[in-house]
Amino acid sequence: MIELIVLIIGTIIMMFIIYNNTTTENFDDYVLNGCPITHKNFYRIDGNVICCDGSLTNDICMGNSCTLHNKKIGDIEPCVNILLAKYEKDGEKICPKDRKNKRLQYYINNKIENNIVGGCISGLLNNTLTGPRTEQDPNVACKVYGNNNRKAIDSCYNRKRLENAKCFGVDCEKRLYKGKDGPILIEIKCKDNSGILRTTYTRESYKDYLDTLEWDNDKIDKFLNEDHIIAEVAEKYYFP
Repeated sequence: MIELIVLIIGTIIMMFIIYNNTTTENFDDYVLNGCPITHKNFYRIDGNVICCDGSLTNDICMGNSCTLHNKKIGDIEPCVNILLAKYEKDGEKICPKDRKNKRLQYYINNKIENNIVGGCISGLLNNTLTGPRTEQDPNVACKVYGNNNRKAIDSCYNRKRLENAKCFGVDCEKRLYKGKDGPILIEIKCKDNSGILRTTYTRESYKDYLDTLEWDNDKIDKFLNEDHIIAEVAEKYYFP
């Protein structure tokens, strides 16, 4: 009986150790080499580097501050904590989900190259939280551009638009479509109740195309609300 009690207690202690290790391992693995790009750095009297997201006056942060250490200094939170929390919040708006319906991980580059300011990935971040830790599947990962996100087929903006597009009809499939020198369209294919294949495009994305034709606004509005190539119109017509 005593042996059984000892075994149970030992198992509980082991599970507690494993739980703590697994919940802190990823956090402890992140080591920031410098302040986040949105912060300025300054030194405290004790020599610790502090990061400030506001203006600095005589080494006093007029905004929110954080430390490069992975543990708090007084009441100052680690920058890793703050950055990961921001990534999670921004990622809900910016990042699509993967094939397993899990939200991709958002990150910001430490410097802008080729107009790419960040992205969303399926794996872990590198130690500085500025990119993927390992090579990513381009069909899963996407990029955040400084501008012209609408025109890039690998942008998280368009991936997110595709994710939010409504599928309808029979055997429905949706994808991003890029014509020659044209904007990215959200294409939705399905069969109607007669088995006829229909190819449509979301109203929002097709407006981008019509804008390139330099039509007047009244003509564009009429087309977007009446033509069956528009997904929202087709759904109501073929599936009333």
